[in-house]
Amino acid sequence: FLHYLRTDPRFYHRSTEALLSHYRDICKRIDQELPRIFRTLPRNTYGVREIPRFAAALGVTPATASDAVHALARKGLVTKARAANDRRALAVSLTPAGRREAERVAEWPDFLAAAASTLSPEEQAVFLRAMVKLIWRLQQRGEISVARMCLGCVFFQPNRYPDPDRPHHCAFTGAPFGDRALRLDCADYQPAAPAAAEAHWVAFSGGH
Repeated sequence: FLHYLRTDPRFYHRSTEALLSHYRDICKRIDQELPRIFRTLPRNTYGVREIPRFAAALGVTPATASDAVHALARKGLVTKARAANDRRALAVSLTPAGRREAERVAEWPDFLAAAASTLSPEEQAVFLRAMVKLIWRLQQRGEISVARMCLGCVFFQPNRYPDPDRPHHCAFTGAPFGDRALRLDCADYQPAAPAAAEAHWVAFSGGH
């Protein structure tokens, strides 16, 4: 069986892009089921962002983001190397010291996560739904940068199904999901056109 898994062509991809796409598809499908199994989940997914997209997510200019990367490199927290798939681009990776520092600063909201874990699954879903609506309103007013969350994504289809536990649909994975699986920062996010995003909001919130 192991020989079959290691040698059959169906288990291998012909390109990096195909492998990454399949990996993300599996991750998205798993995401729908993890809340049923685990009470506490990781805060963030891993992803790859180009500097302009990374800068937009932070609400800064690409030049500012690039300067920040240079500063981190000087401090020995990241390394820079030519990207394997594009020799014109630089790939930035955390060093062991950078990873330790990232883990340290990531701990500050743990007291909030601990408090949220005491909520029931139903309460967690209500809390996340309210947070999504709050972020959306702040984005629309231009008070925060755009988050890569479901509500503004081209793949999101809110309240498509009558099932109250899994009413939404993700066209990227072709799977239904509920409010507990709403994403605030998704690596597969693609922005919807303004009119479509507004339609998502109306369908998701009832226009409120």
